[in-house]
Amino acid sequence: MAVTTVVDQAIQVYIHHLSPAEKKFVKENTGIALLFYTAAQKASAEALRRYPKEGHNGRGDAFRHAYWSALMTRNAGLQAAKKFGYAHEAVPPGDGRHSVIVGKGSTLTQPRAEREMDEFNNAVGRSIGVQNSAATDEQLAVLVDQALKTGRLRILRHAG
Repeated sequence: MAVTTVVDQAIQVYIHHLSPAEKKFVKENTGIALLFYTAAQKASAEALRRYPKEGHNGRGDAFRHAYWSALMTRNAGLQAAKKFGYAHEAVPPGDGRHSVIVGKGSTLTQPRAEREMDEFNNAVGRSIGVQNSAATDEQLAVLVDQALKTGRLRILRHAG
């Protein structure tokens, strides 16, 4: 099987879980999107390792968003990371309990406070990525963790 066929299959699996705005970005920027997918996997794994009991809206969530954004920025530049970050948060704000039509399907709205937290943490991560463009993945993770521990990132709840 040709490499491009494997890549195309991976994109089809990945793209199934994206918002319409993310899908548009992926179709227009396939190579960058693959970098971003790899960065997302790395950020999720690292957040789970560092903050296993503080996922949704906790320190792990804040770390994951900021680290992912730092990786994307370092790997593809500020504008691409910003564009995809906003596409990722393109779910309509609401109360988190009501469905809305998004593209050809539906999804739950994202509570406004969560969206604001995610966008804020994404922006901090992009800033870290810009300021540390030669940093390794581990160095970026340490810098993001320091930002979290010094109060530069936002969380909505602590682990209970």
